[in-house]
Amino acid sequence: TIQHVISTFKMVGCVNLPGTTKQGRPHILSQGNVNYLKATLDRTPDTYLDELRDDIEDNCGAPNVSLSTIWRTLQRSGITRKK
Repeated sequence: TIQHVISTFKMVGCVNLPGTTKQGRPHILSQGNVNYLKATLDRTPDTYLDELRDDIEDNCGAPNVSLSTIWRTLQRSGITRKK
């Protein structure tokens, strides 16, 4: 509740208690997969999302990854697809 968030902020100085873990479903792609995507885009920045997906499945053994997952992962990493 909002009361809990406010009281936590007053006690600790931030809205999350220190040492608490992130909630929600874990990401499909590991940090190693994300680093691989970044390195691939550094080498060939004009790579299409479906090519990235095929590349990460072939070289990293990632499971069936949707194009939406690739797109959201790039957005979270701060990578834009603009030239």
